[in-house]
Amino acid sequence: MKLTTERILALIMVIIVIIALIVPRKYFWNPVKGVFTVVSTPIQKVMYKGASSVYDFFSTIGKISQLAKENNELKAERDKYLADEAKMADLEKENEILRNQLDFQKKTNYKLLAASIIARNPTNIQQSLTIDVGSNRGVKEEMPVIISGILVGKIIEVHPTSSDVLLITNPNSIVNAMISESRADGLVRGELGYGLIMDSISQETKINVGDLVVTSGLGGTFPKGLLIGEISEIISKQGEIFQSAVLRPSIDLDKLEIVFVIMGVQ
Repeated sequence: MKLTTERILALIMVIIVIIALIVPRKYFWNPVKGVFTVVSTPIQKVMYKGASSVYDFFSTIGKISQLAKENNELKAERDKYLADEAKMADLEKENEILRNQLDFQKKTNYKLLAASIIARNPTNIQQSLTIDVGSNRGVKEEMPVIISGILVGKIIEVHPTSSDVLLITNPNSIVNAMISESRADGLVRGELGYGLIMDSISQETKINVGDLVVTSGLGGTFPKGLLIGEISEIISKQGEIFQSAVLRPSIDLDKLEIVFVIMGVQ
């Protein structure tokens, strides 16, 4: 009997079926599984790497978002800390001013009214400032304004809730003064740029750089003994009756925040 192709294929199929029935499945399927594994492994690797990359991408975005949130929280905490620190420093400075003023008040019998500076003249020409107390607190024109026993100026205009102060460095300001060491009298006038000049000092009087100048009490506007400044330069010319002196103010008038108005004597 001649074997045809169809018969050969049928015979092979019968043999395979017999083998499948006789041989345990695990030995029969392992080669098939091996072939599938060989074919599918590269595909699985690509898919795994792709899924891993997507996961890493979104994970990185999540981490960046979390870091940004934490960074913003840290900035907010830092800003609050800096604000609290600045406020504390401001309170300490204000308390220091008040303590110094209290010490000065204990040594004198002045009745003082504390005031905050609420405005300054935008130029150095007029050299004046505005404080937050006025006629409703009993403030009047010509009242002296001081800080820790140092002369600042005098009230020149009063409003219901505020007052204008003419600084001693204003060119229109003239203060009767004397040199502490020699007790020589003179007149202190203001100059542009927060400067002070003491004129009308007798040529016979010996003065020195570093000598302190205080109010003399003459004229009635300013009480005696308020500190004005110290001599930084002497101007003396032969043949003239008087000599002059350049003064260095005892306080930086441009940085004042709180002042005190002398309301009278207790």
